[in-house]
Amino acid sequence: MCYGGERLPSKDDFFETTSPPLPLEDQNVGGVPLENMRDRLAETEARLERARAREAELSRRLDEMKKFVS
Repeated sequence: MCYGGERLPSKDDFFETTSPPLPLEDQNVGGVPLENMRDRLAETEARLERARAREAELSRRLDEMKKFVS
């Protein structure tokens, strides 16, 4: 397939690296585990939203290409 001047997406476009997990001794301090999980959930939801937007854009482009070919 030809994508013009654009590059194909890499796995890094879909999966961003996050900070390393806390050491075990720091995981049980106050609400740290809960905050950590909330932060991770927010990051995951943001990545999912970006992936869905990217999927919608690619689907739109694919439909345009199909119209052009047929």
